[in-house]
Amino acid sequence: MKITLGYIISAFGIITAVNHLGQDLSQYWDGVAFLMVVFGTLSVAVITLPSLNLKIIFRELLLSLENFTKRRRKVIFNAIDVIEERAPQNVSKRLDYKIIIDGIELIKLGIPADKVQSILHAKVTNYTDDCMGVANWLRSLSKYPPAFGLSGTIFGLTQIMRSLADGADARETGLGMAIALVATLYGILLANLIVSPLGERIKNNKEENEILCEIAIKSIIMRAEKTNKLIAKEEIGAYLISEHKKISPINNEIMAL
Repeated sequence: MKITLGYIISAFGIITAVNHLGQDLSQYWDGVAFLMVVFGTLSVAVITLPSLNLKIIFRELLLSLENFTKRRRKVIFNAIDVIEERAPQNVSKRLDYKIIIDGIELIKLGIPADKVQSILHAKVTNYTDDCMGVANWLRSLSKYPPAFGLSGTIFGLTQIMRSLADGADARETGLGMAIALVATLYGILLANLIVSPLGERIKNNKEENEILCEIAIKSIIMRAEKTNKLIAKEEIGAYLISEHKKISPINNEIMAL
């Protein structure tokens, strides 16, 4: 939802600016400039690709498009199920769910709580390191599209200078200059509306996943240590995003204060 809203706002701003100038969006299209920026960026993306499994990279790119604001509620409900010694109801492919399942298995095998915590923290660290590798790759990549856009502009300006030498008039020169500058525009938009925001989304996703896994691990440890259930629920409830909500001790529902 946030991504869609963000792109709607940016599109509205661009269209409004173009209309205010009395121009048409088609005037800002140039296939050669577009291909130069896109393929140039892709080439650098391949060259600087982190030494990770491609499956991990694509996984993080897809997860960055998700709305992760509602994940915490589901993880808290799973944590309550763990505390109540029930199977977690919100099944998913996320790491926090795998942490809960693995933690329950380790407890059943009789492994001490401190060892369980160490094992689960190692899994989280490995996962978040991979996330950060992808995020840093994208954030570093974002500096290249403007450079390729500038390269496209230089190619265009070179052609304009040759045309001037051959006797091109002012109209042809102005049109050529406008087309040449479009390449720089593409580079700026690609970097600041797509590549860099994706990197920031993955970074934010990684930070939220750390919190979700912390909730999962805490519920596992409290179950292993047989912590009082009311105290355990209060500790888990502290992770609710809103300050005006808490977990009901009666029916485990999230309620407003």
